[in-house]
Amino acid sequence: LGILFLCYSFWSLAGRESGPARPPAAAWGYAVGFCSGALGGAFGIIGPPAIIYAARTGWAPEAIRGTLNALFTILFVCIAFAHFMQGLLVAEVWRLAAFCVPVCFLGNRIGMRLSSRLNPERYLRILFLLITAMGVSLCLPGLRALLGW
Repeated sequence: LGILFLCYSFWSLAGRESGPARPPAAAWGYAVGFCSGALGGAFGIIGPPAIIYAARTGWAPEAIRGTLNALFTILFVCIAFAHFMQGLLVAEVWRLAAFCVPVCFLGNRIGMRLSSRLNPERYLRILFLLITAMGVSLCLPGLRALLGW
């Protein structure tokens, strides 16, 4: 999964994807939602399929941000409910959530202010750099195990 994220983000950052030749069909949105939910349930990573889809639509950064925020909120609630039903939300998780949720809201507000100052190309570039970081973080454990670190 990490290698897939790295390959796509490098391809996009290298300029191979200068914008959507044509926006993806609406049906792809359902596949993206399913993949984001499945990745969220399996790995805790819901962003890349939705980010890639949104980047291909040609939407303005505000539309991308609003769509991603809504999707991520819905998926996080569904995943948290599933984890709750499986008994995975232990006391330590609640303590961490009590700290992280306010910090996430603060980060969201700061991000909204900063992103409004970016042109659409720079905004997408930052999104693909974040996908690169996710790809690296997914590949590091395997690389460490392979190299015996």
